[in-house]
Amino acid sequence: MPNWQAEAHRFAPDLRILTITGKNRAQNFDKLYDYDLVFSTYALLARDEDKLKEIDWHGIALDEAQSVKNHKTAAAKVLLKLKTKQRFCMTGTPIQNHIGELWSYFSFLVPGLLGEITTFNTNIRNPIEKDGNSIVRDALIMRLKPFILRRTKQQVLAELPERTTIVKYVELEHEQRDLYEIVRLSSTKRVRDEIDRKASN
Repeated sequence: MPNWQAEAHRFAPDLRILTITGKNRAQNFDKLYDYDLVFSTYALLARDEDKLKEIDWHGIALDEAQSVKNHKTAAAKVLLKLKTKQRFCMTGTPIQNHIGELWSYFSFLVPGLLGEITTFNTNIRNPIEKDGNSIVRDALIMRLKPFILRRTKQQVLAELPERTTIVKYVELEHEQRDLYEIVRLSSTKRVRDEIDRKASN
């Protein structure tokens, strides 16, 4: 949240910005139309569903969209119910586990483009992942290509700031140090037990 707020102030200082977080966020729901830009979190989507789906949003942009790569999550389901004219997903890792995650993104971005999930799995995902079908893979690429803007690290290297390393030492208080030691000893024992178990097999 702080990063997006800072970027908005930097690039669009004239926009009226509202951040919906915290236990007192409900008091802002009646003011949503007074703002140009509204920030919220994936964790709050399900809790705030009733209010959010009443709004006619001009656009919805998902940052770190891999957070809704699973279409069965509450957040992913809520997103499908929101009314908006424009939809965007931003992620550095569009596929982490399997291409079924693409279906989740595009069910939000362009509803219906990839069909129902069962049809997608049968006709696209399984042939690509299980059978290595390059024809189906290439057809999927061609279908999605008009909707994807991909920027590689090499393309944005000049825009990235220099890498900085900050070393900060933290002195643990008595209770924190005791808890840390308990967790450390417990973890060490589990690792040793696992090594012993595998060695005996």
